Amino acid sequence: MRRRTVERPRRSLRSTIATVGLLAVAMVGQAACSNGGTPGPGPSEGSAAASGGVGELTMWVRAANEGKSRELAAAYEEATGIRVAVTAFPDDQYVTRLATAASTGDLPDVLATDSAYMPRFLEPNIFADLTDRVAALPFADELFEPLMDVSTRDGRVYALPRDPGNSMVLWNKDLFREAGIDPDAAPTTWAEMLESARAVDALGGDVSGFYFPGNCGVCNVFPWLPLVWASGGDLFDAEGRPTFDDPEVVAALELYRTIVQEGLVPPSAQTDTGSDWMTAFTAGKVGILPLGSFGIGTIREANPEMDMGIAPLPGREGGSASFVGGDVIGIPLASAHPDEAWEFIAWTLSDEVQIDVVAASHELVARTDLVENEHSEADPLVRIANDALAVSRTPQSVFYQQLVVDANGPFSTLFYDVTYGGADPAEAAAAAQRAALDVVGAGE
Repeated sequence: MRRRTVERPRRSLRSTIATVGLLAVAMVGQAACSNGGTPGPGPSEGSAAASGGVGELTMWVRAANEGKSRELAAAYEEATGIRVAVTAFPDDQYVTRLATAASTGDLPDVLATDSAYMPRFLEPNIFADLTDRVAALPFADELFEPLMDVSTRDGRVYALPRDPGNSMVLWNKDLFREAGIDPDAAPTTWAEMLESARAVDALGGDVSGFYFPGNCGVCNVFPWLPLVWASGGDLFDAEGRPTFDDPEVVAALELYRTIVQEGLVPPSAQTDTGSDWMTAFTAGKVGILPLGSFGIGTIREANPEMDMGIAPLPGREGGSASFVGGDVIGIPLASAHPDEAWEFIAWTLSDEVQIDVVAASHELVARTDLVENEHSEADPLVRIANDALAVSRTPQSVFYQQLVVDANGPFSTLFYDVTYGGADPAEAAAAAQRAALDVVGAGE
């Protein structure tokens, strides 16, 4: 991974957007003239090339990224006069909404989606081919590789990284100190993580050793699946078919069941659908929280005095892993304004926006050449999250939405039944595998 530390005089966001807008226009022309491969979407009747400019672009996002999307849209409009109208859909309805819209061609100009959904969205050709446009970017080789991989099929690129984030384990150093645990030592095995949770929980009062949102399977798979990966197991095989009865899957389920049975999580966790995932930890009432790098800025904003540690998720006997997620962004084939949409996407990936907007918010940048910047250099937690990208991966299965995201699907059912329903982990995993294979069979 090539890295360079970026420090330079700040420019106004208005100046940044104007400059990057000109660069994007130049890249549109360069990409249109390039040889080899299928060109990206070109001028249409509604594009700037045909009509002299447009006043509005439409963009769809998941509800989880609505705030960030509206912030960027407002800044872009202020500097260019082009409004980006953001429509957010509930995360658990997003795939169905896109599938319905794709069947009628009723899609926006810009489309952002969870990277885990991309293997499915590449199948019906929802996204336009951006290969030549991407190749013309001066930082094309620096775009975050795992998210580029899930957005590429047969050598053609259909989306770009928007906001990568990886799963991590967070811990409250103050509570570790109070419990007699080395506050600077990350858990390196499941046993260490469990013993630390027990020690913190023994402090009593309203302090709990551990937390996870018990009624949100898709929330939990993000920091839970790396426990499996680091131990040599997986939920999917190399072809993207389910392996829910993998022995390490069963073992990781047993770990979480033990945490619940020993009362190491507060009672409220059982009904948490993800809305309170960070609440108790942010309040200083939880010792260990499997979460993600996206929580760094949120927790710090709410509790600036919190002293917390962060590390990749440990394996059963050692090793570590992380689930790299976040959204990718592309242009639907049905976009009425593909050139303007591309200018907006190129702007979101510019040096200034990645550093002065993304990195400044304690989030991970989408370009490897900007990983070390003035903000990450000043933030040890972000540096650790960046380093964890080396052990990060993304599950790739066209069945991910039906098997994992669906609140009533096989994984969510399995996770809840084992952790709170009293089900035997091995028996429940075998039943989930049969249900998952039924879904796969129906989808093939």
